[in-house]
Amino acid sequence: MSSLTVSLVFPLPIRAGWVTLGRGKQILPTIPDGGLGKPEDGAHAIVCLASEQARWLAGQLLDVDSGSKI
Repeated sequence: MSSLTVSLVFPLPIRAGWVTLGRGKQILPTIPDGGLGKPEDGAHAIVCLASEQARWLAGQLLDVDSGSKI
């Protein structure tokens, strides 16, 4: 029997062109490692969720944010 599961990857904050200089100055102090993520950081999480190793994960919201407090 096969089933469909859905999970969500929420990548924040990443260098994707939406962070303005002013907003960046607000966001950076909230990020433990002190920098914005890369788009591939979110992509790695998606690859993980699509893998066989994530077969027991379902209905999850995965924050890919380096522990950001925004």
